[in-house]
Amino acid sequence: MSGIRQGVAIGFLCLSYIAFIERKIFRFIIYIIIGAGFHTSVIVFLLLTPFVKSQLSAARIIATFTVSMPIVYILSQTESANLAAERYIQTSLDSSGSAFRLAIL
Repeated sequence: MSGIRQGVAIGFLCLSYIAFIERKIFRFIIYIIIGAGFHTSVIVFLLLTPFVKSQLSAARIIATFTVSMPIVYILSQTESANLAAERYIQTSLDSSGSAFRLAIL
C-alpha cells in the first residue's frame, strides 16, 4: 500500500512541476497539498513556492533558506523524525526486494 501511496504522491508532484513551469502558484500549492495527503514527504516542495512567480535571485534564496531552516529543525525534533531515523538510518538491515517492488508498481 505504501508504494501505491508514494506513486500517487509522485503523480501530484509531477502535476505541481507543470504548474511551476506555467507559473500557476495556486495550482502548484494545491497539487503539493493533495500529494502530501498521500505521502507527507511531498510537503517539502512547498519551499519552492517563492520561486513560482519570480526569477531566481540570491535575495530570494537567502530568504527561503532563512525561513525554512527553523522549520526543518523543528520537524527534525519530532517523534516521527526519530522513528524514521531509527528505521532507516540506525539499522543494519538491507532490503533486496526493491527492484521487485518497483516492477510491481
